[in-house]
Amino acid sequence: MRHSSLITRSLPSLRYGWFAICAALSTLWLGLGFAALWGGQTLSASWEQRLDHTTFITVPTLDGRSTSNEHIATIMRAVSQLPGSDHVHFLSKAEINTLLAHWSATPWPDPVPAIITLHYNGDYRVLENAVHHLDTNTLILPPNPQSETLQPLLAVLKRGSSLIAGLCFMSGILSNLGALFLSLNTLSLRQDKNLSLLEKLGYPLSKFYRSRAIYFGGAALAGGLVGLGILFTLLTSISSLVRPFLHLTTQSQTWLTSTSITPLHIMVLLFLPFLQGIISALISHRRLLQATRSSL
Repeated sequence: MRHSSLITRSLPSLRYGWFAICAALSTLWLGLGFAALWGGQTLSASWEQRLDHTTFITVPTLDGRSTSNEHIATIMRAVSQLPGSDHVHFLSKAEINTLLAHWSATPWPDPVPAIITLHYNGDYRVLENAVHHLDTNTLILPPNPQSETLQPLLAVLKRGSSLIAGLCFMSGILSNLGALFLSLNTLSLRQDKNLSLLEKLGYPLSKFYRSRAIYFGGAALAGGLVGLGILFTLLTSISSLVRPFLHLTTQSQTWLTSTSITPLHIMVLLFLPFLQGIISALISHRRLLQATRSSL
């Protein structure tokens, strides 16, 4: 009983509730940081898939005769040798018919024109000169201008999501560590005499340190779990707002079931409260031990 009374008087003169609140905020900030990082990557990948980088080279038919394979091969060799050209491909007749059906509702009469596709990142004047030097009847259809507009937007999106994620990570770490050290520094001044008396009475101070570390770790864990629940609710609401950009087709589908969120991502979020609890317990045990040794 004597030991219990002294331990009670040696406790920090504070409540653990506000430290748990800070732990919840820390988990929320860290989770938002991961969400910003993963969300930026998801949006970038989604928009990049919609970008069409394909350039079409069509060789019209003359006098109802199909273009010879030798002539097509000559154009493909010339195009492949240009700097910035890649994925040069000659479409089959079935692929050409499918493509022409998208371009025009009217069926295309036979013979269909020969079509070559490629990805080209160079100067289109060079491409036109090289192709027209071989056949002046060829037509070159560059990609949709929207591709050039979205490229800088994607770069800004990636940089912005990384910056927001970094700020959230910093806020989460500082809020947790700051609250922990402030809590530890509010120990009552009378604990020095009480701990000294406990040591003289033979009470193992290591048990006291462990009990305080468990209190701080438990408060961080409880707050982290609350913050995790708030995080999941917030991310579900955000995913419903950005559903068109993420291509979530069904109303029941959320960020949690999106194909861009892997099980590893979920495990990282679920591990955050437990990681906070472990770190808080270790830091509080070491900090209390150092403070007591310096005062005894």
